Amino acid sequence: STVAITTFDSTGTAAGDVIDAGSAATDAITQGALSTATVASATDTPGVKSTATVGFTTAGRILSGGAIQLVFSEGETFDANPTVTFTPNTVTGTAVWTGGTSTLVITTGGDAVSADEGTAVSFTLTDLRSAPSIVGASTVAITTFDSTGTAAGDVIDAGSAATDAITQGALSTATVASATDTP
Repeated sequence: STVAITTFDSTGTAAGDVIDAGSAATDAITQGALSTATVASATDTPGVKSTATVGFTTAGRILSGGAIQLVFSEGETFDANPTVTFTPNTVTGTAVWTGGTSTLVITTGGDAVSADEGTAVSFTLTDLRSAPSIVGASTVAITTFDSTGTAAGDVIDAGSAATDAITQGALSTATVASATDTP
């Protein structure tokens, strides 16, 4: 990008007052990297719904109207659009789940999610269904966007979050009852 620069004499800013005019190149603005990103589910057994806590630290800032996209990789799913609760709760969010691409997009509202760069962000998601089978810790791709959309040119920061390992559950009150109990 470039910036137009015009200098004027002390009499004003009219066309006749121009001393010099030109342009200067600006530095390229590139996406930042999220840090300390995690996605922690409350229950870590296969196919179980629980509340998940998502956290990360921004490199840029996410103003109200921006978006946060999470792309899951191990079969995690939501049966419907989850409820999002930010801390602090002056930030709001509306989540839309697209099962075919395992993508959750949260459009923010209320206060800025991170009014300054380097801000810790935390929110919960209701009813995240864990992977359908035992899997080790995996990653969730997280991308933040400005308020103009979720295209490549709208990216603020990107990174990946570690998830909990999904381990086998435990059976409880298991019994086998036969119809006939004699030889």
